[in-house]
Amino acid sequence: MISLKTVNWGFIGCGEVTEKKSGPAFNMIEGSKVVAVMSRDEEKVKSTWNFINKLWNASRFVLMNIEELTELEFNDLKTEDKWILTKLNNTIKSVTKNMEHYEFNNVGSQIYSFVWNDFCDNYIEFAKFSLESKTTKSVLYKVLSCILTKL
Repeated sequence: MISLKTVNWGFIGCGEVTEKKSGPAFNMIEGSKVVAVMSRDEEKVKSTWNFINKLWNASRFVLMNIEELTELEFNDLKTEDKWILTKLNNTIKSVTKNMEHYEFNNVGSQIYSFVWNDFCDNYIEFAKFSLESKTTKSVLYKVLSCILTKL
């Protein structure tokens, strides 16, 4: 759970992650509508933690499997390779467009969806069957490096 502290400007900021909600800031606003906002914020923190953990595990998987990759090779693209590269390009275009229009909520949702659903849940699972291929390793590296630079 999140321990909350009052910040100099009178706002409530996130403190250390603890097992118990307590402290002067929490007691001051307990019973008000702000408590509902705080519980949603706790869920956001948990959700963000899960996303970071998913990205960490995906990165470890990719880095463990591309250690001997010396140069990128995209000669023999399989259907799933083309699919993830197309999804990556479409996501980059969409994110760029939303950034230009200051639609940051859409940007976060699109990056989250691409990383979680398309890359981690689908492509990495497909890639496990063809890890001996230099092309698969190259695609894994390319997509991961794009994800990390776009975040």
